Amino acid sequence: MVSIYQDWEVHKAIDCQTDSFGLFSINFSPDSGEVLTGCSDTYSYIYDLNLNQCVARLEGHEEDVNSAIFFEDV
Repeated sequence: MVSIYQDWEVHKAIDCQTDSFGLFSINFSPDSGEVLTGCSDTYSYIYDLNLNQCVARLEGHEEDVNSAIFFEDV
């Protein structure tokens, strides 16, 4: 996509690889290398943006995950 100012933006979709899925929350890691999502299938997922794949499926909820956040190391 090119704007009228000749600036380029690249938008890349994340492949969720699931049949029924609603994304309720998204948060970038402090280094912007990973994305954490909260979803309607009771899981949170971590996507590595450099590998372009899901690297973790986090369980522990019985209902939708409506919020997800990374904590920085202290």
